[in-house]
Amino acid sequence: GSTVPVLPITGTHDFCMRGTIYHWERYTELASQDAIARSHLVVGPWDHAGTGTGANAVGTVQFDNAARVDISQLCVDWYRHILFGGPLPEFLADRFVYYVAGTEEWKTAPSMQDATIGAHALGLRSTKAPNDVFHSGWLAEGPGSGPDYSMTFDPADRRVLDIESKRRPADSAAMGDPSFPLDLPSLQGVTSGADPCEQVFSIAIDGDGLVYHSRALDAPLTLVGIPALRLVVVPDRPDADLAIVLNEVRPDGSALFLSAESMRLSHALPDGAHVRVGEENTVEFDDLRFISRTIGAGSRVRLTLRSAWSSMNPSTVDGVTGEPITLIVRHGPDTTLTLPLGESR
Repeated sequence: GSTVPVLPITGTHDFCMRGTIYHWERYTELASQDAIARSHLVVGPWDHAGTGTGANAVGTVQFDNAARVDISQLCVDWYRHILFGGPLPEFLADRFVYYVAGTEEWKTAPSMQDATIGAHALGLRSTKAPNDVFHSGWLAEGPGSGPDYSMTFDPADRRVLDIESKRRPADSAAMGDPSFPLDLPSLQGVTSGADPCEQVFSIAIDGDGLVYHSRALDAPLTLVGIPALRLVVVPDRPDADLAIVLNEVRPDGSALFLSAESMRLSHALPDGAHVRVGEENTVEFDDLRFISRTIGAGSRVRLTLRSAWSSMNPSTVDGVTGEPITLIVRHGPDTTLTLPLGESR
């Protein structure tokens, strides 16, 4: 295995976070124990630009000054430690160093898995009324239940493309890092976390997606780790691309990004399995983006399911999903959102 220590740095709003964590996990599987002992993974609250600048803002989200890190100096000090026997930077107090937004503090753990201390499962429950953001389903304690929901993904539906083509007000372009201007809404920007307050792709749902909300929290809830979603779906086509977005919805109606994923249904089935058209398929989305945030009292968790098609992910790109697709979502014991719990103050 590798004998070279590494210092990967990523952020919860970095569109490269998934790849960084994947390669870190591969590294810890294959590298020598001595190399792993001298390596560290850092996950800050940053977007991709912030992994180089250490800036404490993403879009309109402003983090505490504690989130601001001199990344260049950190790397120089770590290289001096590795190459010349200098002191280990105090910041790298353990293998895994991560920032908890909301409580605005850095924490450490022996591994990314050790930062997650438990799990909280919420069942997906439905109502008889048509589903949208104002008449949503529920994320409730106990098993899922209720009538079926359905959503239709139509390549001829231009609503997402129209939203993505409407420029925001001029002052919006100055949000966050100028290297990543947010002058246009983007579904890809939302699912990557780079546009953490945009909720238009949930609000605009009308037959092309589903929305679920939890009850308002009685007390703050710290989430650290990778959430998972299990669905039971009946598709009328051999495959479909699904976008999953988790938000914290605050009492004033504003939203903050928690996690997301875009995946083809067939990739969420066990190895070797195929999507069964017209039949129930239990799909597991167990590799959503890593969360590290304390949700405030009075806030709710929102789960949005919708088509993943957008200007950056066109429906006809590979010829597999170029036709209208209707997904029926069943609600029962196998429809569950599992949230990873972190250590609270």
